Amino acid sequence: MSHAHIHFSDSKYTTNFLEPAVANKAYKNLQQEIQYVPRQNLTFTIYGKTFPLPRDKAFYGDVDADGSYPLYRYGGKDYPPVQQWTPTLQKLRDLIHEKTGHFCNHVVVNKYVNGNDHIGLHKDKTRDFVNDAAVCTLSFGGTRILRLKHDQTGVNKDFDLEHNSLFILGSETNANYKHSIVKTSQDCDIRVSLTFRNIATRADRQGKVL
Repeated sequence: MSHAHIHFSDSKYTTNFLEPAVANKAYKNLQQEIQYVPRQNLTFTIYGKTFPLPRDKAFYGDVDADGSYPLYRYGGKDYPPVQQWTPTLQKLRDLIHEKTGHFCNHVVVNKYVNGNDHIGLHKDKTRDFVNDAAVCTLSFGGTRILRLKHDQTGVNKDFDLEHNSLFILGSETNANYKHSIVKTSQDCDIRVSLTFRNIATRADRQGKVL
């Protein structure tokens, strides 16, 4: 396991986060367990034009017996209700808590099938977070570049998010940098990322904020 810090000490990049056999088994299991929302069902709008989301997504977390779930609101979009953890997602959530001390009750799964799938520069919306909770992204499969761009200087800092790596984005870093998963014309394997958060806001089974 190796670590790299960026300008703010609240963020950290760790390679070989899990034992290799554990990571490989988890990735195999995730390919069987995750039920993605078809990308054509999720859109984003830029400069007044609406486009399909350039990646596949799924939403999981702590769903109570009454159907209520942690609600992470971002991008002004209505997303499908959160599903209860799969066995592998719950195990990975628990391992992150055990190894880093960061507790999370919600995860967004993103699948990038090729180099054209990406996320543009943005900041994580924090209105639903528990206090100043960090964001923990665990990566599986192909390597993709995470780019941090400083708000004031415009300077970029790139990280190769490898299979079995964990990037912890702290609140101070999020306040001062935008981040993205960069498009690439190079051939790359499918990447699956698990972005874990600790969410305070909850919604009922119909999606109404409680």
